[in-house]
Amino acid sequence: MHMSSGTFFLLVFGALLFLVWWQVNSLGSKIFCTFRRKDRGKIERFVSLKEGVVNFDGGQYEIDPRKITILKYTRGLIGMFIPIPVRCLDFTWSSRVPESPDDFTSTWDTPDARAMADSRSDWRGMNAGIDTQTGKKTNLFGNWMIWVGIAVVLVIVYFVYKDHVAITSVQKYLEAGGANIPK
Repeated sequence: MHMSSGTFFLLVFGALLFLVWWQVNSLGSKIFCTFRRKDRGKIERFVSLKEGVVNFDGGQYEIDPRKITILKYTRGLIGMFIPIPVRCLDFTWSSRVPESPDDFTSTWDTPDARAMADSRSDWRGMNAGIDTQTGKKTNLFGNWMIWVGIAVVLVIVYFVYKDHVAITSVQKYLEAGGANIPK
C-alpha cells in the first residue's frame, strides 16, 4: 500500500506540531535553574514548579518565585528553530537563595520575613513580571503572528491535499478508460 505525498506531508506536519506542543507544555511547568560553583563551573537543571528547593552539589537551595526571570531556551530539536520562553533562576555557591534579577546579588530572607510575606502577592508579582518580560500585555501583535503563521500553513496544507485528491481522481478516471474521444 502506497501513501500519497499529500498524506505524507500532512503526517509529517502533524508530527512537528505535536513535538512543538509537547516541548512547550513540558518546559512550561518547570523552572530552569543554574548553579555557579566556587571553581566557576556551572550546573544546569530543570525543576518542577511545585518543588520548593533544588539540590546542587549536596546542598539545598530555596526557590523564590519573586526572583524568576525569563530565558529563551534554544536547546533541543524544537528550541533550535523556535526559542521557547522558560522560567529561570540563578544560584551561586555562596547563598541558599537565588540571585536578584535587579542587581544580581543574593539577599538573605529570614524565616520571620518569609512568614510575614503573603504568598499570593509573591505569585501575583511573579506573573506580572513574566507578563512584562514576555511582552504579553505590550506586544499583542507578536502573539497573534504565531497563530496567523499556523493558520497560513494549515491553509496551504489544505490546498495541497485538495489538489492532490483532484489529480488522483482524474488519474483514476483516465486509467478506467476515460471518455470516448472521437478522432
